[in-house]
Amino acid sequence: MNPRKRRPRPTHLNVKRSLVVSSPAGSGKTQKLAERYVALLKSGVSPERILAITFTEKAAAEMKERVLEILRERLPALHRKIQPKLSRFRISTVHAFARSVLERFAFQLDLAPNLEVLDAIEAELMREEVIREGLIQLGSLDNEASLWVRHLTLTLGWSKLQRNVRSLFQHIPQSYLALDGGACDLSDQYYDAWGSLRRVWGEEFWQASGFAEICAPSNEREHLRAILSLFSRLAPRFLTQKGALRKRLPRGEPEREEFTRRGEAFLRYHEVFWRWHASVQTRGLLYVFRHLAERYERRKRAERVLDFGDLEYKLYHVLYHSPNWSNVLQSFDEQTDHILLDEFQDTNGLQWAIVSKLIEEWRSGMGAKRELGKIPTLFLVGDVRQSIYLFRGANVEVFKRAARELQTWMQAGFDEVVIRENYRSLPLIIDFVNLLFSRLMQGGDQDWQTAYEEFRPMRNPGKQGHVEILLTRVGEKLRMAEQKQAEAETVAARIKEIVGTLPVFEKDENAEEVERPCRYEDVTILLRRRTHLARYEEALRRRRVPFVVVQGTGFHASPEVVLLRQLVRFLANPAEDTALYGILRSPLCGLSESQILEISFSDEGGSLWEKLTLSSIPATKNTVEWLKSAREKVDVLGSAVLFEQILRGRGLWSYFADRQEAENIRKFLRLLEEFDSEGLCMFKIAERLERMSTRAEEPKANVNTEGMDAVRIMTIHAAKGLDSRVVFLVGMDERTRKPGALAVREEAERVILTFTDSAYKEHPERLLWEAKQESEQKRLFYVACTRARDALFCSGVWNGKVSGWLSYLVEGLGLREVMGSLEIPDAPHAVSLQIREQVPEELAASKEPKTELPAVILERNWPQRKRRLRRVSDDLEMRYYQGKGLWHFGEIIHSVLERISSGIATPNPQSINQAVRSLVLSFDLAPSRVEEYQTRVAEHIAALRESGLLEQIVLPQANSASEVPFVIREDEETVTGRIDRVLVRPEGLHIIDYKSFPSDLENADRFDEQLRLYARAAEEIFTKKVCRCSLLFTADAKLKEVSLNE
Repeated sequence: MNPRKRRPRPTHLNVKRSLVVSSPAGSGKTQKLAERYVALLKSGVSPERILAITFTEKAAAEMKERVLEILRERLPALHRKIQPKLSRFRISTVHAFARSVLERFAFQLDLAPNLEVLDAIEAELMREEVIREGLIQLGSLDNEASLWVRHLTLTLGWSKLQRNVRSLFQHIPQSYLALDGGACDLSDQYYDAWGSLRRVWGEEFWQASGFAEICAPSNEREHLRAILSLFSRLAPRFLTQKGALRKRLPRGEPEREEFTRRGEAFLRYHEVFWRWHASVQTRGLLYVFRHLAERYERRKRAERVLDFGDLEYKLYHVLYHSPNWSNVLQSFDEQTDHILLDEFQDTNGLQWAIVSKLIEEWRSGMGAKRELGKIPTLFLVGDVRQSIYLFRGANVEVFKRAARELQTWMQAGFDEVVIRENYRSLPLIIDFVNLLFSRLMQGGDQDWQTAYEEFRPMRNPGKQGHVEILLTRVGEKLRMAEQKQAEAETVAARIKEIVGTLPVFEKDENAEEVERPCRYEDVTILLRRRTHLARYEEALRRRRVPFVVVQGTGFHASPEVVLLRQLVRFLANPAEDTALYGILRSPLCGLSESQILEISFSDEGGSLWEKLTLSSIPATKNTVEWLKSAREKVDVLGSAVLFEQILRGRGLWSYFADRQEAENIRKFLRLLEEFDSEGLCMFKIAERLERMSTRAEEPKANVNTEGMDAVRIMTIHAAKGLDSRVVFLVGMDERTRKPGALAVREEAERVILTFTDSAYKEHPERLLWEAKQESEQKRLFYVACTRARDALFCSGVWNGKVSGWLSYLVEGLGLREVMGSLEIPDAPHAVSLQIREQVPEELAASKEPKTELPAVILERNWPQRKRRLRRVSDDLEMRYYQGKGLWHFGEIIHSVLERISSGIATPNPQSINQAVRSLVLSFDLAPSRVEEYQTRVAEHIAALRESGLLEQIVLPQANSASEVPFVIREDEETVTGRIDRVLVRPEGLHIIDYKSFPSDLENADRFDEQLRLYARAAEEIFTKKVCRCSLLFTADAKLKEVSLNE
């Protein structure tokens, strides 16, 4: 071999070709996307000529970070050259890109110049109002839409009608495309079937059956309702409950041959009727939806807003149907030479139609670029096995279709690349996944049928890894709740067993993998859905296993949010006795049940509020005063400012010390700020919150879990893109939910929607939709298994029946029960099978020794009234700024810095001024002083920025936390406080305490005791040693180290 001959570069770095890259889980997909981007930069392409589209904002930020990292480490000279152009990087989500195009052409497209996009909650609330009010109004009129509303109400019921219309709104923009395409009309087929049945049955039997009394099919709504009524007594005569022809002759039928002939004819008619029924109902629902969608669009135009569905649909409409389409394409072509699309398996037909239109000139092989010698390229990367967002409109078929079309369009300028290396998982996990999914994913003739391609492990630190099938044996007659509790106990016990014993690996400073024992932070529990989340939380608490739920649901049902909603309801209407009762017994007031009962049984006053104001019980005096004060401020202050005052004034932050609770409160305050910006009064806010509280799936506020030695619990969808050293996939036995009434099918950018009835499960569209969902379930299983780096545990309940994903283990590994014992004969040799017997609940509770809880308590219950509380604080800031007339300045600057660290605010003047204004008013300071406080805070921020400390310490970063609440016991006292900033570093924890006065005012020595308590709390919360303590003086931007050595 010629030594001077260079090894060919990896294909994904060939910037002269367009590529579709199939990159499986753990293959370094983001790295390859970033390397492609860097290769383009290295070839001389300017960053503003490259458009990179990702699935989420987080992925966009990660890709940008990865690009800069590659440049810093491999191409420092190019990094220095690119540094001034960082703001020109066009790395964004598809929605952000669509928005940027629409904003540029807003005037020509008759859009508001500064597009405001509703968030998911705001859009849903607006849609709910449109649906509720629109259906009621349509039902009261006398037009075609009104006739459809009445018909659908009679055939579906009011609740189901609303639910079906809501599903159409949730499928925007696909449902808008369905309006463009219209609904399938099966009238001719039905007329033929109706006539055929009449001929076979003969006039005598036709009359006797009741069909003769039904109006003609041309009057389709009335005809359909009459047939449904007739079916209730006629269908059981000929058909079984499953829709098959009866074999046994019913009473009164003299001849089997005649009965069979009529029955076969009825069966044929029955099948055609239900297909026609689906087409009629779908057409009616789309007709009603069109009217409601027009109302929704008018409402958005009036308020000058869009929703996320609009962004894609309007861009598609502009490119294909607007007279300005050529201007948009020309502008895009002038700015862009290369497109990179991430997570392409999660796109849909509409998004691909947008991309294919944008590259129309590129794929033709002609145009200005070619004349200048430029070769524009398209780079698509994804993995069809990880397409798990069918419920959001993703279409796995687009991946294969796009590859075929690009091959046709670009021919020699296009390649498909398949990556087979896995850098994430240990060999046994790879062997398990390869064997199992090569049997489960065998592909087929249709693009939605996934074919598995094996990959090979690239990690080999000397251990094969661990794979375990963990089954809990339970009785057949056990209730579902008891079965899931038994599984949760098994999982909690197994986690307890492996912590400290199971080997896992992490990289040392030389990037070499070194073995260490498993910790809680290495473990992630993956749920298929959150239905049984509470069971796992309960079992983990019982076993003293620390955990945190990532993106857990139940925001509106959490105690702290329920209390705040009760306060809103009371302030909106003091006659709300139920809300006031909740407030009185909460930490806001702390009255006992006996005191509240004594007040409520009083003969004086009507409502509970009136009785409370007239009560002679001494404990009520303070409660009445602050509630009256709060009511007086309702029309003076914004709701967010008022509630910040109440939280601070009543000391609720010390009660809600748990990080999740504190974040939920902050999320609630942000909701109030949004309502204030809309100008809503307290009554409207109460009404809005009550409607929102019905959203059981509303996620709790995100909690930063970096550095916490705790098990993470999340859904498989939330874990997409993440990995964990140890994965427990639970609920393997849980049955897959059947799809709803709406079936969706895409043909290119055309969308066909069909509403099917549960009475006829054999509708072709329904069967196809169910088959696609079943295929996606296998992909979801694949995604779950491939999150594991070192160990994978697949857990479920075994009661003698195969259900849910356990059927995949039967199909793929031969799981079976023989003579009362289970075996998996086809699994790789090292895969273990553990069977745990159900542990009685009282036994599980007593299994762990009754040890004292750790000193650090993130309390969920209200502290007892007799407990002594001492807060870690100092009054120096207060005295210093009071002397300057700047009351509460220290608290304000602390809050601003915390908002910046948590990403709620950014360090730009507009964001800072808005935050300061809100805080100043929340302290009941005069509005005329807002500007003075804004100026002073801006000075502090500017000093921090100039010194580099803003970026080094305050700005959001990985492995960091801000305003960390704690409760520790110190001798006989309970000490509460909040640590301003904690940076988690490999060598240990860096604790920073903010001081808003100048550094030369006092010696740092006086804060030793305060920082000692902070250090102790931080070490117990993060289970790491504190290696550094600092005081950050914001007035002159000085960082002073504090030694904690005795």
